[in-house]
Amino acid sequence: MNSNNLESSNYKQEQDSFLNINQQPFNELLTLIDFVDEKLNIALIEVKFSQDRELLINALLEHPECSDIQFEILDFSSPNLRFLRDELVTALQQIKIEPDKKLILLITGLEKSIGIVEEYPAVLTNLNFVRDDLRNSVCHPIFFFLPDYALTRLAKYAPDFWAWNRKVLSFNTSRQNLITKSDSIVYSYNDPRNLELPYKESRIELLLNLLDEYNSANEKQNKNNLSIISNICNQLGETYDALGGYKQAINYYQQSIEIAQQIDDQDGEARSLNNLGNAYDSLGEYSQAINYHQKSLAIAYRIGNSQEEANSLISLGNVHNSLGEHSQAIDYYQKSLAIQQQIGNLYGKAALLNNLGNAYHSLREYSRAIDYHQQSLAIKQQIGDRYGKGASLNNLGNVYHSLGEYSRAIDYLQQSLAITQQIGERYGEALSLSNLGKAYDSLGEHSQAIDYLRQSLAIQQQIGDRHGEADSWFNLGLAYKKLQQKSEAKTAYENAKDLYQALKLEENVDDCDNAIQSLGE
Repeated sequence: MNSNNLESSNYKQEQDSFLNINQQPFNELLTLIDFVDEKLNIALIEVKFSQDRELLINALLEHPECSDIQFEILDFSSPNLRFLRDELVTALQQIKIEPDKKLILLITGLEKSIGIVEEYPAVLTNLNFVRDDLRNSVCHPIFFFLPDYALTRLAKYAPDFWAWNRKVLSFNTSRQNLITKSDSIVYSYNDPRNLELPYKESRIELLLNLLDEYNSANEKQNKNNLSIISNICNQLGETYDALGGYKQAINYYQQSIEIAQQIDDQDGEARSLNNLGNAYDSLGEYSQAINYHQKSLAIAYRIGNSQEEANSLISLGNVHNSLGEHSQAIDYYQKSLAIQQQIGNLYGKAALLNNLGNAYHSLREYSRAIDYHQQSLAIKQQIGDRYGKGASLNNLGNVYHSLGEYSRAIDYLQQSLAITQQIGERYGEALSLSNLGKAYDSLGEHSQAIDYLRQSLAIQQQIGDRHGEADSWFNLGLAYKKLQQKSEAKTAYENAKDLYQALKLEENVDDCDNAIQSLGE
């Protein structure tokens, strides 16, 4: 058998397997196709994976009962799609309708513009608004092929459209496809922070579909399956975390912890507890963060998981550094560094060196801080850690800013900004923008400083980084004051003060009070 025949045979087996486990919804779909008239009728077809969608569509194209149907497949996979009705009207104008055949539009790819993290995606907001107008502009049945998470968002953000005359049919994936997908993502782990934005979103899409399949599997109480589900939830948390979706991340970390406790997976529990603490740290909820990091550390130490012990120590150091307790942070970092060196983890060692640089920067030991950051940067370049490289460049820019070398600082910060934007690392992007704002303010270019700070502020508000938001408001106050815009400066200082109070950062609150007093009447 030649390769083409083998591929054809394998494809036929995959299609037969898919149709065998989906006999009922497929028969319902055929009945629907037979009965829908040429007025607008909406059908929503839930298909988890693109391969399954292709199998299903090809089965329709080849089925003898569909010989009198003209199927037109319209791929709307642009993530920037906003006006679906307009796109449908344009596509219809280009379709040559066959006589004596019923035209049915098959819509694929819409999940890309529906998205994963953002609230009220533009395509759904508009679809909800133009629902009634579809009757007049698109007079043919429309079948939407979407994964489960996209249907959930459709129901949430386009409720009027969802409540309209429609039929929902759900198709399951084949066991072999599920295993293949699981192997490719659950057991081939890559740090999502290093992925570019489209790949982060694709990763979440795949993980959500896998999670839905395993949750609906009959053998879901099997310990191996529960372990996979816990792993998927943890990876979903990490990927949402990398996109700045901290609340979504917390939800999945908590699910992962509950399952890990149920099956006595202490390694998984320690990992997810530490990640949960990191998410709370990003939200500025430091007491919560410390609590989860301490729990993770205790479990990791008890079971002898050196890597997770080191991870928990570095996380504790990060929280104490955020609280201004730099000497305590350094103590945690040094303990973690000793473990990372012992187990030969270059990735962890680079992160520790970077964080030590931050702590010594806060203690105004600038030459020592630069040395640590340069060591960290060299390792990150060696191992291809783009996320870490962006962080080291940002931190080097900060140190040179403190030394008054503003042009050099801006050069490092611009390099960091380019990397964070490329990989979609929202927290790092906001940080680089904020630091660029401070650097330009120090150069006396206050209007440009305000522009960068406002860009940073918008991201921080979007991702829920309250500490970063407070810092940006305070720095905006400084820039407005220098431009003699006292009203804007006072508002910015007051906003910063409110946030610092919520975070219980009393020194920062005092700084805001002093700044407000300095404005006078």
